[in-house]
Amino acid sequence: MVQPLILDIGCGNNKYPNSIGMDKRAIIGVDIIHDMEQPPWPIENEYFDQAKMLHVMEHLKPWLVIDIMNEVWRILKFNGELELIMPIAGSVAFYSDPTHIKSWNIYTVEYFNINSNFRNIYSPKPWKVVKNYVNHKQYLEIILEKIDDK
Repeated sequence: MVQPLILDIGCGNNKYPNSIGMDKRAIIGVDIIHDMEQPPWPIENEYFDQAKMLHVMEHLKPWLVIDIMNEVWRILKFNGELELIMPIAGSVAFYSDPTHIKSWNIYTVEYFNINSNFRNIYSPKPWKVVKNYVNHKQYLEIILEKIDDK
Protein backbone atom coordinates (compact mmCIF):
# COMPACT_ATOMS: atom_id res chain seq x y z
CA MET A 1 0.00 0.00 0.00
CA VAL A 2 1.28 3.44 -0.93
CA GLN A 3 1.73 5.78 2.01
CA PRO A 4 -0.27 9.02 1.67
CA LEU A 5 1.62 12.21 0.94
CA ILE A 6 1.05 14.47 3.96
CA LEU A 7 1.76 18.19 4.38
CA ASP A 8 2.23 19.41 7.96
CA ILE A 9 1.37 23.11 7.72
CA GLY A 10 3.05 25.21 10.41
CA CYS A 11 5.04 22.21 11.62
CA GLY A 12 7.63 24.15 13.59
CA ASN A 13 10.13 21.78 15.20
CA ASN A 14 7.48 19.10 15.81
CA LYS A 15 6.77 17.76 12.32
CA TYR A 16 4.17 15.02 11.98
CA PRO A 17 5.88 11.65 11.24
CA ASN A 18 6.42 10.78 7.56
CA SER A 19 5.20 14.16 6.36
CA ILE A 20 6.55 17.16 4.51
CA GLY A 21 6.74 20.16 6.83
CA MET A 22 5.99 23.75 5.87
CA ASP A 23 6.78 26.66 8.16
CA LYS A 24 7.93 30.25 7.78
CA ARG A 25 10.95 29.52 9.97
CA ALA A 26 14.05 27.78 8.64
CA ILE A 27 14.43 25.25 11.44
CA ILE A 28 15.16 21.52 11.64
CA GLY A 29 12.33 19.49 10.14
CA VAL A 30 11.01 22.21 7.85
CA ASP A 31 11.07 21.11 4.21
CA ILE A 32 9.23 24.06 2.65
CA ILE A 33 10.11 27.48 4.05
CA HIS A 34 7.08 29.64 3.37
CA ASP A 35 4.71 31.85 5.36
CA MET A 36 1.27 30.22 5.10
CA GLU A 37 -0.32 33.66 5.42
CA GLN A 38 1.24 34.54 2.04
CA PRO A 39 -0.61 32.60 -0.69
CA PRO A 40 0.00 31.20 -3.17
CA TRP A 41 2.14 28.53 -1.61
CA PRO A 42 5.00 27.00 -3.65
CA ILE A 43 3.09 23.73 -4.08
CA GLU A 44 1.42 22.28 -7.16
CA ASN A 45 -2.36 21.95 -7.38
CA GLU A 46 -3.78 18.67 -6.03
CA TYR A 47 -0.39 17.43 -4.84
CA PHE A 48 -1.06 16.13 -1.31
CA ASP A 49 -3.38 13.41 -0.01
CA GLN A 50 -3.62 14.91 3.46
CA ALA A 51 -2.82 18.15 5.25
CA LYS A 52 -2.47 18.77 8.96
CA MET A 53 -2.74 22.02 10.87
CA LEU A 54 -2.09 20.94 14.44
CA HIS A 55 -2.28 23.87 16.84
CA VAL A 56 -1.83 26.37 14.02
CA MET A 57 -5.19 27.91 13.10
CA GLU A 58 -5.54 29.80 16.40
CA HIS A 59 -2.31 31.68 15.60
CA LEU A 60 -3.43 33.01 12.20
CA LYS A 61 -4.86 36.40 11.34
CA PRO A 62 -8.64 35.83 11.18
CA TRP A 63 -9.10 37.89 8.01
CA LEU A 64 -6.77 35.46 6.17
CA VAL A 65 -8.45 32.21 7.25
CA ILE A 66 -10.69 31.92 4.16
CA ASP A 67 -7.70 32.42 1.82
CA ILE A 68 -5.63 29.89 3.80
CA MET A 69 -8.43 27.32 3.75
CA ASN A 70 -8.81 27.86 -0.01
CA GLU A 71 -5.07 27.34 -0.43
CA VAL A 72 -5.21 24.06 1.50
CA TRP A 73 -8.13 23.03 -0.72
CA ARG A 74 -6.04 23.87 -3.82
CA ILE A 75 -3.04 21.72 -2.85
CA LEU A 76 -5.09 18.68 -1.76
CA LYS A 77 -6.20 15.95 -4.12
CA PHE A 78 -9.95 15.44 -4.41
CA ASN A 79 -11.21 13.49 -1.41
CA GLY A 80 -8.03 14.57 0.38
CA GLU A 81 -8.38 15.37 4.06
CA LEU A 82 -7.44 18.31 6.22
CA GLU A 83 -7.02 17.66 9.95
CA LEU A 84 -7.30 20.62 12.30
CA ILE A 85 -6.64 20.50 16.04
CA MET A 86 -6.85 23.58 18.25
CA PRO A 87 -8.03 24.64 21.69
CA ILE A 88 -11.79 25.22 21.77
CA ALA A 89 -13.06 28.78 22.26
CA GLY A 90 -13.19 29.76 25.93
CA SER A 91 -10.85 27.03 27.13
CA VAL A 92 -7.90 27.52 29.47
CA ALA A 93 -5.67 26.11 26.71
CA PHE A 94 -6.76 28.88 24.35
CA TYR A 95 -6.38 31.74 26.82
CA SER A 96 -3.10 30.55 28.35
CA ASP A 97 -1.00 31.10 25.20
CA PRO A 98 -0.37 34.82 24.59
CA THR A 99 0.14 34.19 20.85
CA HIS A 100 -3.36 32.81 20.26
CA ILE A 101 -5.35 35.26 18.15
CA LYS A 102 -8.69 33.66 17.28
CA SER A 103 -10.45 30.61 18.63
CA TRP A 104 -12.95 28.33 16.90
CA ASN A 105 -15.92 26.53 18.38
CA ILE A 106 -17.90 23.57 17.02
CA TYR A 107 -19.93 25.89 14.78
CA THR A 108 -17.03 27.70 13.09
CA VAL A 109 -16.45 24.82 10.68
CA GLU A 110 -19.97 25.37 9.31
CA TYR A 111 -18.62 28.33 7.35
CA PHE A 112 -16.72 25.79 5.19
CA ASN A 113 -19.27 22.95 5.18
CA ILE A 114 -20.83 22.32 1.77
CA ASN A 115 -24.09 21.37 3.52
CA SER A 116 -24.41 24.58 5.55
CA ASN A 117 -26.03 27.88 4.64
CA PHE A 118 -23.24 29.65 6.57
CA ARG A 119 -20.86 28.73 3.72
CA ASN A 120 -22.75 31.16 1.48
CA ILE A 121 -21.59 34.12 3.59
CA TYR A 122 -17.94 34.02 2.46
CA SER A 123 -18.12 31.39 -0.33
CA PRO A 124 -14.94 29.45 0.47
CA LYS A 125 -14.04 26.31 -1.44
CA PRO A 126 -16.30 23.39 -0.45
CA TRP A 127 -15.50 20.87 2.25
CA LYS A 128 -17.38 17.92 3.70
CA VAL A 129 -17.20 17.72 7.51
CA VAL A 130 -16.01 14.22 8.45
CA LYS A 131 -15.30 14.93 12.13
CA ASN A 132 -16.09 17.85 14.46
CA TYR A 133 -15.44 16.90 18.06
CA VAL A 134 -14.21 18.36 21.35
CA ASN A 135 -11.89 15.93 23.15
CA HIS A 136 -11.29 15.53 26.89
CA LYS A 137 -8.50 18.14 26.83
CA GLN A 138 -10.91 20.71 25.35
CA TYR A 139 -9.22 20.60 21.97
CA LEU A 140 -11.37 20.86 18.89
CA GLU A 141 -10.64 18.01 16.46
CA ILE A 142 -11.86 18.56 12.90
CA ILE A 143 -11.41 16.53 9.75
CA LEU A 144 -12.57 18.01 6.46
CA GLU A 145 -12.66 16.28 3.09
CA LYS A 146 -12.04 18.24 -0.10
CA ILE A 147 -14.95 17.91 -2.48
CA ASP A 148 -15.53 19.11 -6.02
CA ASP A 149 -16.49 22.77 -6.39
CA LYS A 150 -18.66 22.23 -9.45
